Amino acid sequence: MHLVATRLLAEARLRGAFLLEEDRLSAFLGAIDAELRGDEHIVLSAADTIELPRLDYKVVVGDPEPNAVGVSCYYGSHSLFARLRLDGVLDEQGYGMGLSLDDPEQQVELSPAEQEVVRLASERMQGEGGHGYGHATFLGSEFHRALAVQPQPGAAIQILAVEFYDDGIIVQHSYDDPIEVEPRLPLHLYELAGVEPPIEEMLAEARAEGGNLAPNFSVSDDVGTAYVHSGSSEGGVQVIHGGARFTPGAPADAKRLEISTYAGAVGVVL
Repeated sequence: MHLVATRLLAEARLRGAFLLEEDRLSAFLGAIDAELRGDEHIVLSAADTIELPRLDYKVVVGDPEPNAVGVSCYYGSHSLFARLRLDGVLDEQGYGMGLSLDDPEQQVELSPAEQEVVRLASERMQGEGGHGYGHATFLGSEFHRALAVQPQPGAAIQILAVEFYDDGIIVQHSYDDPIEVEPRLPLHLYELAGVEPPIEEMLAEARAEGGNLAPNFSVSDDVGTAYVHSGSSEGGVQVIHGGARFTPGAPADAKRLEISTYAGAVGVVL
């Protein structure tokens, strides 16, 4: 992924913007593909297609804008979705594991209710300028401020701080003893669709295994801003730290922000 990203960035820096025309972008990606295939240190199979740095590893480039382009990779049953910015930041917007779209044995058929969630979420994203699968664009190019949040004793999910940017916010959080309980659809798609996720079933499964479920976030304020999930990233082993991103940025007249998860709600005075 980074091999492709560095070449895209170098070209964009020379031009002052990423390639927007589909034919020119395809031609440039073809040149990257030929370069990678000529590297004896990179193993490719005959069936691989453009931008594949190694067997069972696919990089997809799309949704170009002058200052950013989508770069996603799929490897085995894992996937990573990001946007490459002109300033060199590779902004991770989502990560998934456990399902390989190329493995017939792992393919699942969505229920009618799940298909409706995908439809509603996609319609909302198309109407709000989203890019990629269910993510609104968040660049975070201008940092404004950060506010610490008071500890929440006994809460499974601790909201640590909120970072404010020109085009969005980041909710910094942590939780202990993570248990991987994944729905067939990402939780933020339910939020976008305005449909309640099967959170109680997932919580019960996590509790049965003696751990905590990854948080589902929603954000609101006192002036009615519609905050849209724009991806998240987290890491750790026994204690997980992460940041959940939302767009748009908080308006100047907002006085209070409320952040909700299955563990409860936290108010932040702005």
